[in-house]
Amino acid sequence: MLSPICSYNGQTYENDIALVELKKLPFKQECFRENPAVRPVCVPWTPHLFQPNHTCSISGWGRTAEGKAAKVLLWANVSLIPDCERFYEDRFKPGMMCAGDLDGSVDSCQGDSGGPLLCEDELGVSYLWGIVSWGDKCGEPGHPGVYTQVKRV
Repeated sequence: MLSPICSYNGQTYENDIALVELKKLPFKQECFRENPAVRPVCVPWTPHLFQPNHTCSISGWGRTAEGKAAKVLLWANVSLIPDCERFYEDRFKPGMMCAGDLDGSVDSCQGDSGGPLLCEDELGVSYLWGIVSWGDKCGEPGHPGVYTQVKRV
């Protein structure tokens, strides 16, 4: 069942997040098997778990530098960027954050929306820190990707 957040704003992309509730199986069987490529991720319990400049990772099938959709799942390391208001001014709303590289060398792009921004703590535990939401340009200096913050409610 898909539960969109009621305060989503399609014009500003505020609260660009939805919750998917999986139906419990009527028998004892896993809905997926954990393996090196698939494993569960934790939801952060505090907004202070990761600090600016922490290295996280993104993945997706979005557009590449050539402007075409990726044929395989791509991933990259990005840094959490503080004070994103300076790049997007009044378009940057509460619940949003930026990640990428300010020189434009690493970024999410069209087709990556809804994908994960995963951050790992010092114990190796992965957290879904954000969700790819929007950005002005892909891989342009001074235009980092904008992500919806994920937090426990």
